[in-house]
Amino acid sequence: MRCAKQPRKEIRKMKKGIAGLALLGIMCAGCATTQPSYTTDVTVRRADTPQEYVVEFKVSKTQLQETKGETELLSAPKMTVKVGQEAEMKVCDEKEENGVFCKALVKEDGAGVNAATRVVVKVAGREALNSAQSMILGK
Repeated sequence: MRCAKQPRKEIRKMKKGIAGLALLGIMCAGCATTQPSYTTDVTVRRADTPQEYVVEFKVSKTQLQETKGETELLSAPKMTVKVGQEAEMKVCDEKEENGVFCKALVKEDGAGVNAATRVVVKVAGREALNSAQSMILGK
């Protein structure tokens, strides 16, 4: 009979240990924050002068904390782009290790207007976001 009771005691200890680990995991998960996520919104429209377009960027960061997310607008650069010439804008520190980097190139052809944009967000010298978008605008 002792042999039969011994495994039950060990099973009870293991169940208590597993329950304790699960509780600890739940407690720690509530305290931890997740990695931020980034979103970009790009608008391209004709400028008042011929052969030019206005490109507006909005770059936001969302940091989830506990059960709610906090969104912060990082940068909203606006630039005028001449057709066929790439334009670039940097909103960053002196070493270019932290910031938002935006590029735009607009081309016109017989089918319409093609705009290519790129947004890079750097944090501590590493790319946290590298997003490229291509859009076709009507004539």
